[in-house]
Amino acid sequence: MAKKQKPQSSKSSKGFGTKNLAPELQKAIGLAAREKWAEARDILERLSEDYPNNTEILLMLSNCCYEMQDMLAFQRVSERLVELEPNNADAAFALGQTYLTNSHFLLALQTLQSAIARWSDYPNAEEINEIISKIESQVDELLGEAGLVGEAGFEIAILHERGQAALEVGDYARARQLEEQVLERKPDFVAASNNLSLIEFLQDNLEGAIAVCTQVLETQPNNIHALSNLVRYYCLIGKLDEAQQIGDRLKASQASAWDAWTKKMEGLSFLGDDQSVVEVFQQAEKEGDPEIASAMFFHLAGVAFARLGQSSEARKHWKKALEVSPGFELARSNLDNLNRMTGEPAWAFPFSHWFTPIALKAVEKAMRSGQSSEKAFQKSMQICLQDHPEIKAVIPILFDRGDPAGRHLAFVIASNLATPEFLEMLKDFALSQQGSDSMRHEAAIQVAEAGLLPTENVRMWLQGEWREISLISYEFYDESPYKRSKKANDLMRSALNKLRFEDKAEAEEAEQLLRQVLELYPDSPDVLNNIAASYDIQERTEDMLALIQEIIDRFPNYVPARASMAQYHLHNKNIEAADTLLKPMISRKRWHIDDFATFSNSYLQLLLAQKETKAAQLWLNLWAGVEPDRIDVQQWQRRLAPSSFLDDLDPVTRLKR
Repeated sequence: MAKKQKPQSSKSSKGFGTKNLAPELQKAIGLAAREKWAEARDILERLSEDYPNNTEILLMLSNCCYEMQDMLAFQRVSERLVELEPNNADAAFALGQTYLTNSHFLLALQTLQSAIARWSDYPNAEEINEIISKIESQVDELLGEAGLVGEAGFEIAILHERGQAALEVGDYARARQLEEQVLERKPDFVAASNNLSLIEFLQDNLEGAIAVCTQVLETQPNNIHALSNLVRYYCLIGKLDEAQQIGDRLKASQASAWDAWTKKMEGLSFLGDDQSVVEVFQQAEKEGDPEIASAMFFHLAGVAFARLGQSSEARKHWKKALEVSPGFELARSNLDNLNRMTGEPAWAFPFSHWFTPIALKAVEKAMRSGQSSEKAFQKSMQICLQDHPEIKAVIPILFDRGDPAGRHLAFVIASNLATPEFLEMLKDFALSQQGSDSMRHEAAIQVAEAGLLPTENVRMWLQGEWREISLISYEFYDESPYKRSKKANDLMRSALNKLRFEDKAEAEEAEQLLRQVLELYPDSPDVLNNIAASYDIQERTEDMLALIQEIIDRFPNYVPARASMAQYHLHNKNIEAADTLLKPMISRKRWHIDDFATFSNSYLQLLLAQKETKAAQLWLNLWAGVEPDRIDVQQWQRRLAPSSFLDDLDPVTRLKR
């Protein structure tokens, strides 16, 4: 494992720059001292662009990358440090061990051999010599897997690993140069061609990338890397039938290749063929060497097991991935997602992997351009889809197996454009088991409003089981429905203040004030309801119940009266009567925000009395989406929901206030 590098004294500030170095560097030092590694790293990355030859900046940057366990970035910075300070033993050994961590075994061997020859008394020299001996014992096997032999083969393999390392850290120009040198020495070295295919793809030449893959497959029809890359390319341009055909060839291929198991699993993961990923993994466990398996190998296995419902297996393999590479974010975020039980399915790749680079830039531009309004978003995204029609084919894939950000992007695009084609995608998503309950519920509501789903008895996956539900879309408002004179409002205010004391004498006075309002506005259910409340304080129960019933009869849509009577029935264990009062209210479309809270409190009590805990959780989810900061919402959350529910409180209702 690579280690943090020791600070070196610097006699001069090497480099040039536009920023004032000293205060920025002090700021980064302060952040690092407080272990705010990401913020310190941002400053140091900017400084390293301005002062590219300043080893003090690079040394601090390497330590930030190490603390964040971003070993690819650590490798990139370590390479630069060794280039600038060839006599720095710490930097040389750190680079060699980082190559080992990042599975560049021959580069690790070459770098560590050179370093130990110069600094044989280096601390941990014995351990390093053991590492060197172990890699040396595997050199012939590593070369053989690549179709190389001897010293010339070793030199080609080193060039190829350097190209691979440059590709991984985003230095595409250098990666291309190195892989072209490999092909000059050995034109049939297909690993270099496969990397050139990836470079073409990453530099926005997808046609060139496909052409290189096709050329490789003409000479090696079972080449695993070419097949896997081609699966991805076809998925990204919407040629899913072609992708599946290539995927079948990939699954059947028995060709040898470097990290073949991982590459095979990668291609099958793009296809969403989880069962085949598991089968490949299990075959690899029987035949492969687990000590040289990459973090991605274990991560992809974890994803497939999780999507097949085998959570314990998934957890085990993500933990193994983090043992191999502690900073591997994909494994860490999936493991966190599993532990938090968010309802989000596992994902193999970040959403950026599902777009060509040029299409990703177009989507990002459209999202930025459309921030001002819904119409602006629709216009900018329509232009984006006209220029890149392949994006449309990726939307169902993102719904099915994208990461949370990708699924959200797919939902935003599909729900805002809402063409017949996108509505069908939303329908398939709503009726699936993928994604959060709230997002699928919102998709279902939109689809039902478009007439593509019924509003009653819709079978959906909610709270971890299949349930038949009604699809509800509410509109909310907060304006007062009552327009009264100043005199009436003053009387009403005084009466309500007296009722707050919950004192009999005060309640009697409040009743008299309310009756004055009632003389002015006789058809006022809220005034009658407050008179009923005064009866309750005065312990005139029969009068209270009679008045509430009168309100229900005269004003059947007045929510507080129904809620109060339902509460009375629930207190007396008359669940059926409470149900009769409350259930009809669910079908109403428009709610005052306070009425909805009143109803929700009573309805949740009814559901619990009916032992419908999951239905109560779903309703609470809806209510929390409307008013997440209400104290009673938060009290219900503590009372009702396990952590799996509390983590999923996204709005499921489009508010129209």
